[in-house]
Amino acid sequence: MIKLGIRVSSDYNFGLGHFYRCLSIRERIDNEVVWFLDSKNKFIEDLVSPRDKIYYEKDKYDLSLAKKEVKKNVINIILIDTYSIKQKNILELSKIIPVAIFLDNKELIKVQIVICPHPIKLTDIKDVVLLSGTKYAPILNTFNAKKGKINTKSINILVSMGAYDSKGITLKVIRAIERLYLKFDFNVTIVIGKKSPIINKIKSLIFNLSKFKLLIAVKDMNLIYNVHDIAIGAPGLSQFERAYKGLPSVIIAQNNMHKDILNNWVRLGCAIKANNSINSIEDAIYKLIKNKTLRNKIKTKCLNTVDGKGSNRIANELKNYVSLND
Repeated sequence: MIKLGIRVSSDYNFGLGHFYRCLSIRERIDNEVVWFLDSKNKFIEDLVSPRDKIYYEKDKYDLSLAKKEVKKNVINIILIDTYSIKQKNILELSKIIPVAIFLDNKELIKVQIVICPHPIKLTDIKDVVLLSGTKYAPILNTFNAKKGKINTKSINILVSMGAYDSKGITLKVIRAIERLYLKFDFNVTIVIGKKSPIINKIKSLIFNLSKFKLLIAVKDMNLIYNVHDIAIGAPGLSQFERAYKGLPSVIIAQNNMHKDILNNWVRLGCAIKANNSINSIEDAIYKLIKNKTLRNKIKTKCLNTVDGKGSNRIANELKNYVSLND
């Protein structure tokens, strides 16, 4: 029987994407799961099953409580999804318990199971179970209801550059869309996390723009995706959700890690690219608004690429690994 532990970032600076993809796997596990989080987070506590246990490590770098529960045989495999823990500490843990780890780049860590759901090519390593590619894209059960867009004549645009967006790309996107203000009939929804440092700047920029609205700390992005025609976002975790919903997107890299991922989403035909400049963002948005055929083509590619069964596949691989190595 699988006794799963999950060590995941609950730091507001990283948003909830890491937690959500772990939660999507937990939804496919029948028995109790043990969570190891960075810090108190009431929102996450409310989403975790009442059957599960939650432990809080002393900081985002720590694995002490996870190791303690391993030694007590409370868990027999652990899923790790955080950028903060040092590789050497993860490798040490993998010597005493099977470790499955989410990766968002090509730098493989030689633990028992490596999960990289992004459309980037990874080279298999001997003695490592490699779950690579969009077939392992984790999607929450709540995203399974695929509803159509509300019937309006205007184009509804979603701007979602992640919960934190410390580099302020959202501000450039607003300025780019503002340049198109008189060319198209559209409405704009901006989504940001409550800990983002640019909230006041966003409010200031859109104060006199009647077609723009700001939503802070949205709890159910599924509802948001359902009522928008196009999106502007990063190529990270949210791109899986947008692709699953068939939402054509302009994607912009926020860091070097994103660049390879972005180019591969574009190669698959699941998005179009913009550079981190107002002119480039404006051109890409104009292209997507103007060309309905292109939007439909991207939508079809997205729906064919992300089927929503990735979490099932990952959960089954974890169960199989425990069964074979028990």
